[in-house]
Amino acid sequence: MALCCGLRQYVGMSIIYGYARTAADEDDLAAQRRALQAVGCTEIFVDVACGADDEKPQLLAALRRLTALDTLVVSDGSRLGSSWPNRLPAIAAVRRREAHFRSLHPEEVTAFDTTRLPGRVMVDAIISARNIQPLVAPEPADTGQVLDKEPADTSVSHDVRDPYSGEWLDSAGLGVADLGFCVTIIKGIGPVAALRRLGAEQVQTATWHELREAAQTKIVTSQAVAAFAASGCAVLVEDGGDEGVEQPELSQGTFAAAAYLSVNAESRMLISRDGVVLVDWDGDDPEPDGGEEPDLLRDVLSVMGYDGSEYLNQVEAICLLTGVRPTVDQVTGPILGAVTPI
Repeated sequence: MALCCGLRQYVGMSIIYGYARTAADEDDLAAQRRALQAVGCTEIFVDVACGADDEKPQLLAALRRLTALDTLVVSDGSRLGSSWPNRLPAIAAVRRREAHFRSLHPEEVTAFDTTRLPGRVMVDAIISARNIQPLVAPEPADTGQVLDKEPADTSVSHDVRDPYSGEWLDSAGLGVADLGFCVTIIKGIGPVAALRRLGAEQVQTATWHELREAAQTKIVTSQAVAAFAASGCAVLVEDGGDEGVEQPELSQGTFAAAAYLSVNAESRMLISRDGVVLVDWDGDDPEPDGGEEPDLLRDVLSVMGYDGSEYLNQVEAICLLTGVRPTVDQVTGPILGAVTPI
């Protein structure tokens, strides 16, 4: 069972998860929870009545939840297994997902804390030298597969009236007067998987402005692409490109919505599910001019007060549709990204 510990706490753009295990002692479980909550775990996965080397379904659930830069914390390494050979496959799974592992035990806090360079070097060296195989496959971070294996739900399950602010775009220097940009929201995958789908070969961590500067130094015309997690989705921001509205295949196995604004303030929106275009909307037209479900945006347009006679903020529209509300912090701090040719 997963126990919510309050509002999500982001460290940069990462999420801290906790894992606890107990065979029978409820006092011990309570102590683990307190320790994990004290270091900011937003959600704690608990296996109860579970021996050290028994199957741990909630540990597997925690591992599957991880995406790049997240952290999995335990009170001590014994929660993963009776000995380090039995614990390392779980830690290898964490590292394979480009996430971090941390133990709070005083004797393990330095050697087994991959949020710090010494621990990261030691853990990765041990995993490599012993050829440790991960406990679970890293499908979100490395292959771009969808976290939820069921068909993506395209219904609007959230309140589209929740307030939206475009301040995050202004903070990233993406106003109407700036170079064209494209925002793509993909449900159910992590930011690294989203970048891979877009064709990124080398993913790095940098500020948004550093990514833009790196793109400008390339001989081949390139763009900066940033990615971050929000509300169960990956949000891609292309600085200059329009791949999000040109590639419905980005929604393979899930649901995606993209909005593009060119340097000439020309706009386009593309909404797709499993590679099939649901809405294709040229901003010069008063209503969608393509796709299999042109009425998909009806409730969103009503909330926005759009009647076809004025300019439609398509980025706001896809954020309202997907329930994603990006924040200033997500584009002003360190972020995952890549430089890709356009």
